[in-house]
Amino acid sequence: MTRARLAPCRSALVWERRARRWDELWYQVYEVRPPQVFYDITVSLAKPDDPTSSWRNVSYSDARLTLSHQDPLAQAEGGDLVVQLVGDLATASAPHSLESRYLVVPTEPASHERVDADNPLTHAMLVDKAKFDLSGLTCDKIGVSYSAFKWQANACYGRLGSCLGSQLDDVYQDDQERIAAGSPPTSLVSSFCEGAIEVGAQQAAAGTTLFLGCPLQQRHTTLLRLEVRAEDVMFVTNVAPGTIVRANASRFEALSGGGEVHLVILSTGSVVADFTVGVADCSPGLAAGPAVTASLGPWESSEHRIALFFSQTVGGHFTCVATLKNAVGGVEDHVVIQVNITDQEIDYGAQVPTDRDGQASSDDRLYASCQDLCPSVLDLMCAVVHGCWGRLGATLASLALLLGALYCCWLGVRRGAFCRMAECCCGESSAQRGRSATVDARQLAVFSVAPVAPRGGAAVKVAARCSPPRAGRE
Repeated sequence: MTRARLAPCRSALVWERRARRWDELWYQVYEVRPPQVFYDITVSLAKPDDPTSSWRNVSYSDARLTLSHQDPLAQAEGGDLVVQLVGDLATASAPHSLESRYLVVPTEPASHERVDADNPLTHAMLVDKAKFDLSGLTCDKIGVSYSAFKWQANACYGRLGSCLGSQLDDVYQDDQERIAAGSPPTSLVSSFCEGAIEVGAQQAAAGTTLFLGCPLQQRHTTLLRLEVRAEDVMFVTNVAPGTIVRANASRFEALSGGGEVHLVILSTGSVVADFTVGVADCSPGLAAGPAVTASLGPWESSEHRIALFFSQTVGGHFTCVATLKNAVGGVEDHVVIQVNITDQEIDYGAQVPTDRDGQASSDDRLYASCQDLCPSVLDLMCAVVHGCWGRLGATLASLALLLGALYCCWLGVRRGAFCRMAECCCGESSAQRGRSATVDARQLAVFSVAPVAPRGGAAVKVAARCSPPRAGRE
């Protein structure tokens, strides 16, 4: 690639030298397939060693059966219990679907600050596929090639860095700015699955398959089919008391989708039991996500987060109620949560370049001025391309005035206007004009010239006059 083969203008040469330098950080790009739910269900079977013994003196032997979608059917030894995984019911919140995004992981050089071999997802991103063009033929898309940059429209008149925007580094920096402003990021992997997403590997005959693991923080209902002998069957539900140890809400911006309630519950019972904790009875305009269910042992605690959603643009002070229920629906504890929401901040971006106090306009941040883009005032095409209408109007008005002045001068010269103006400005008194007229009349008398007649022809008399005659008296 030589400089002679670049775009035919100096500014394009500068941009090309920038485009030729590849960024030192390289990413691996992965396509994400549709989500699948993976879990294991363990069924514990306590079988008495002597069924004829009194229940006070009986001893049990434990047996465990594990079911999954890969192995949905199991049988206990002796056929006393047959368990089958039938399927799942729909959940209140669907599993995260990431098919519309690419997973990009920084991989080299190893010395780069964003490359983490032990935790590769630390600086990884899930970027919308709409921001990519793997053919490399589209400007301002991830994957842009030199061909797209070279053949872009109006290459000589584009802004600095044209065709090279919206790259992976720009997406990363945008998320860092959002984090610094207290808003959730939009592309970093840590912004999905409440930051609990992780990478895993599944071994198969065809090789190793990498996958993203995202825990489901919600109630997931599954159907099981149990076949047992019906003699002396009992159904036991463990119920234990509990309490809400902590319940608070983070401050967030209206319509930002970044609010959540942080809950910590504690079981104060003596048996393993199920608890359900949820947030409801919120102020108008404020709503919470689905309730969560946890199984806790004696004096065991668990931490949960429930999302908050606000449908108005004006914030304020609001409340919600967190309720803890036991396995049979009894209320064990409830706490009123105070929620502070700030007003929505409206940013018009580059579409409406409005100057704000202490902040330069977006047009100044993204584009150069007309003086920088079109240094010559006579470059009218450049002014039209970049929309410099004020500069174009001033140039055309100046040219019109100049042409008008030249036309007036031409008319004045042709009609003798300048001679009359000179006579008026430099004229003498009437007496002097009279005396000079007498002299002019004598000196500028009409005379005749009789030229030599040509052969064979008559003589022609020609009268010549040096200046218009003037009448005068001596």
